[in-house]
Amino acid sequence: MSGRLPSLSLWGLLSVSLLTGCFPIVPEGGGVANEAPPATPLPARDDSYSYAGPSRDQVDTHRFPPVRFGFNGLEVPVDERSKIASVAEFAVQYDFRVLVAGFTDAAGPAEYNRILGERRALSVREWLLHYGVPVARIQTVSFGEDLPAVPGNSPLNRRVEFGLVP
Repeated sequence: MSGRLPSLSLWGLLSVSLLTGCFPIVPEGGGVANEAPPATPLPARDDSYSYAGPSRDQVDTHRFPPVRFGFNGLEVPVDERSKIASVAEFAVQYDFRVLVAGFTDAAGPAEYNRILGERRALSVREWLLHYGVPVARIQTVSFGEDLPAVPGNSPLNRRVEFGLVP
């Protein structure tokens, strides 16, 4: 692998920080009252996890448009929330699982972008929960800057995409 991935100890530190709330999704004292749903704790991560999920051809990634974020943005913009509501309605009605993938542009270090992508995915996850999708049917992942929608530092790369699995 390339030298861009952080060491295992750094990943462990980031996991502990995320699980202990050192990186809040909504900054304290900021935002409007009731702007974001209350945060739901993440289940503990199992280090022995091996992927046994759906194959790429089983995941519908084109049914819903991505949620767009501003530069360094973590909160879901008000005008993007209807996209999440549509995904939630579909997932609940048809009993689908939702994969929530966070992405960034290439500005900043790769490690920072991986964390930013994860925080964006978690922010969208909170809205899916708010709209009624059961926690067991939501999975988040961050690709950071690794899979851009378009080349360069385009705002189109600052997004969260959805994958639906029957």
